[in-house]
Amino acid sequence: MGVAEIMVSAFEEEGGPVVAETLQTQKKGSSSKKVLVTGLTLFLVAAVLVIVFKPEAQSDSVQNLDTILVEEKGSVQADNLDTMLEEEKYSVHARATRVKQAASTELSQVRTQELTLKEKAFDWSETNPDTGMMRVNCSTTVAKDKRFWGTIGQKYTVECPENCGHNGNHMPYGCAPYLDDSGICKSAIQQGALGNDRGIVSFVLVEPIEKYVGCVSWPLEDPFPDPPRDPSKPKKKKKSWTVVTSEDWTWHQWKKGVDKTTGKVTDKLKKKYREHCPTSDYCFGLRAFNISGGEMNTGLQFKDDNSYVDLGSNSAISSNVDQITVETWVMDSTLADSSAYVSSAVVEGSSVGGFNLGTHAGRFGFGMSSKDSGDFSYVIGPDFLVKPNKGKWTHLAGTYDGQSIKFYINGKYVGCSGDAQSGEINWGGATKLFMGAFSAGKGTFAGGFLDETRIWKAARSQTQIQQFMSKTLNEPYFPTLVVYLRWDGQKKGETKGCEDTGTLDTLRLHNVELVESHVKLDMGSVSETCKAKE
Repeated sequence: MGVAEIMVSAFEEEGGPVVAETLQTQKKGSSSKKVLVTGLTLFLVAAVLVIVFKPEAQSDSVQNLDTILVEEKGSVQADNLDTMLEEEKYSVHARATRVKQAASTELSQVRTQELTLKEKAFDWSETNPDTGMMRVNCSTTVAKDKRFWGTIGQKYTVECPENCGHNGNHMPYGCAPYLDDSGICKSAIQQGALGNDRGIVSFVLVEPIEKYVGCVSWPLEDPFPDPPRDPSKPKKKKKSWTVVTSEDWTWHQWKKGVDKTTGKVTDKLKKKYREHCPTSDYCFGLRAFNISGGEMNTGLQFKDDNSYVDLGSNSAISSNVDQITVETWVMDSTLADSSAYVSSAVVEGSSVGGFNLGTHAGRFGFGMSSKDSGDFSYVIGPDFLVKPNKGKWTHLAGTYDGQSIKFYINGKYVGCSGDAQSGEINWGGATKLFMGAFSAGKGTFAGGFLDETRIWKAARSQTQIQQFMSKTLNEPYFPTLVVYLRWDGQKKGETKGCEDTGTLDTLRLHNVELVESHVKLDMGSVSETCKAKE
């Protein structure tokens, strides 16, 4: 027997089972890879010897070897697969994290820009930067503010901030006239010349008196009705409004201010008995004041399907017009499939023409028709800009520059029409202007509110829209401003409205009420044109 045969025999009798057992043990256990490789190597060497020197065992040995190799290969592949899956899972998570961070950063930048624009638009200081009108706070009094230390008979006009019905430390004393230590804005609210939002107040200095008798003017009725409730949202508890009252004030030693010898009021006695100085630069009792006028931020409330405003003929804007901008502030809690906020449109059968700023397909939109096209095209807002503004004051603007329609929501560019619109506006039989309706007697805007409506014979840029959307316009007006419906200072209950440029003479309010608007507008001046018509 040769050496090879002896090794084969030994493997068959003892080595084979031992190596095989070793391999199985290593596979089941957790020994190191080095031991496993060594055992596998010994087995392979022995197996080769069996195959070479004992042909009758070749078939069984090869089969056993293939089985073990397949098992080992499967084990290695499983390990690799787990590793690959773990790496891919980490990669996907890392990519998702990066996308989330990028989206968060972009959202933060947008919010920062919006806040900057808002702060810039509503920056409150001692004077209005556009008009120079003096501004006061809710606690400002004639006695404390040296700007109002004038002579008897002097008149002032100031701009008040919002929420003075709730904010501010100085309550009114008296009721026409008011003690000079009364809050100016609170006194105007108490007298009904101003609402709880921003507004303009005029007052005049008068002689002080001995007794200031307080009075109560609220609440005769809810001065600020809640907007229509969205039926899809839970009902909220109605806010309670602060009653703005004025208190009594009496100078109990008033008569001692008169010199008994001469019977005249002397400065010395007046300072002692008719004035009070809490600090060296703050004295009250020197003067009194009367509220001579006020202009609150006023808008329109459309009560039901029969509510609309007939603005009369559209002739002021319909002749040779190849550029237009229509803008308004709106609060709409329903977003009907089709409605008109500001419209001079005909879309019936073969009659198509004019423009409409309203809703289309349940979204804010602006549409119009041009002579070159003949069709009526709309640009509508996307859901992410429309739905969050449902039931909120929202600024809308639509423009046409002779070539394309553009639409803006709260100053943000939404998009332009893909349809080929060019040339002059096609009026198609549209001859009248309406608010809240496409035509007379057919209201489409039940329960909504409108304010600060403007029509321009020019395509305003995004910068221009953003610059003036949050403030009233001041006279003299821009030459391209054709229609300006401010409504401020107009009396409740009126059925005939006033248009500020004087372009429209016949404004009829049908089941529409003038109410205080809660749009945060910077009111830089009074409505002079409409004031003159009162």
